Amino acid sequence: WLTGESPKTPIDKPMLNVSRNPFRGWVNARKDKEHLVALFDFDQIKELLLAAANFKMAFYIAWQLHTGMRPTESYKFWTDERYGWKNVNADEQLIFLPSTISKVRQSREIVISDSMMAWIEKYQGEKVFNFSSQTSWNFRYVQLRKGIGAAGTDELRHTRISVMIRLGENITEIEHQLGNSAQIIKNHYLRLMTKNAANKINQITPDVLLPDE
Repeated sequence: WLTGESPKTPIDKPMLNVSRNPFRGWVNARKDKEHLVALFDFDQIKELLLAAANFKMAFYIAWQLHTGMRPTESYKFWTDERYGWKNVNADEQLIFLPSTISKVRQSREIVISDSMMAWIEKYQGEKVFNFSSQTSWNFRYVQLRKGIGAAGTDELRHTRISVMIRLGENITEIEHQLGNSAQIIKNHYLRLMTKNAANKINQITPDVLLPDE
């Protein structure tokens, strides 16, 4: 973008004006965008949940896995006293994410899956975020991710989008619930997961993974 060569945002007078651009051709060379999206598989999620349970954070991991809510959105949702459990409607199986904390600045309604409902029923009313700040949680989460060989911060969200696609959810509905454009979803997520893997991940409940917690 600084050199004006981005195919999506070309600039006639770029900020970085160099005769020999070391990044020239880099964007266009990476056409297989699916490889830029990292996911968790079932075994990684199991390890992550078990490790998080030691810090009373299993629900927080399951929340991001089954709702696809962004990490920053989840943090704000569970630490702002105006939201949290008040915005979880178990009867209607809907989660209301207000525009004030939505990255896209539009309110969203996220459907509560049957597996997410099992987590909600187990932890209903409990304190969800058990760290003093987002920074302290991020530090711990980095350690947990390294333990299973994960590098990014949005694998849980990417996994949820991929599960929804493979289970036949309409892309427009995914767009409305998760706040990604339909075009981004089509460009990045269409061929990342098998149906069997999606089914297995979609059925992760506390009874399956944390029977003794």
